[in-house]
Amino acid sequence: PYRVELNGDRFRLFRQQQSIPIIDKSFSLLSFPNQSLTINANGFWQQQQVEWQEGRQQRNKQLTNFGVINE
Repeated sequence: PYRVELNGDRFRLFRQQQSIPIIDKSFSLLSFPNQSLTINANGFWQQQQVEWQEGRQQRNKQLTNFGVINE
């Protein structure tokens, strides 16, 4: 399983129980409210949507489950 943490301009991807991110990316034109998204072992999101801001415009996207993540 994986965990995505979004906060401010940061996107971080972790293996579920690890504290060091696999991916740690900052964005200059995007910002995120503090949110944590979980992807289970079958590749399915546990949350229903993700939120972010582009400049002054609030955005969100419904998360759809597409299947297994291959490592």
